[in-house]
Amino acid sequence: MTTLETRRATLQDAQTMARLAMELGYDCDETSMRRRLLAIRSEADHAIFVAGIEGGRVVGWIHIEIRRGLLADHYAEIGALIVGTPHRKIGVGRALMERAADWAYKLELDRIRVRTQVHREGAIAFYERLGYERLKEQRVLEYVRGRGERPEPVITLVE
Repeated sequence: MTTLETRRATLQDAQTMARLAMELGYDCDETSMRRRLLAIRSEADHAIFVAGIEGGRVVGWIHIEIRRGLLADHYAEIGALIVGTPHRKIGVGRALMERAADWAYKLELDRIRVRTQVHREGAIAFYERLGYERLKEQRVLEYVRGRGERPEPVITLVE
């Protein structure tokens, strides 16, 4: 029987976390992961956990954060859940989701959301097996400063 442990991520996990992210097609190298981990790991609104097997070898990770806004009460949102391909369907994802939920519940957050791309049917089925329900489908749009023309403002903003 494989022993599975979850714990808080450390900077020493950055290389493995980046490699696992790249398995899913994310453009994420060790330097970027280390920089991002360093920036948010100590913020109270974020938690990052890793799952280790066989002496602590990291095979998956999860990022959860508190989302605050004006249109809904605070809730927790899974920013990423990544499990290495050879270690799927053995309880790693479920253990990470449970660890993240425990973090959220300790902060008295009763709702947890997760977003996934519509073509990731296996991920959607996984979340639904855990009791998550589909709320909506949406498009994500991004503007990157300096990458295109910005329209001239029609209105002048005064502070």
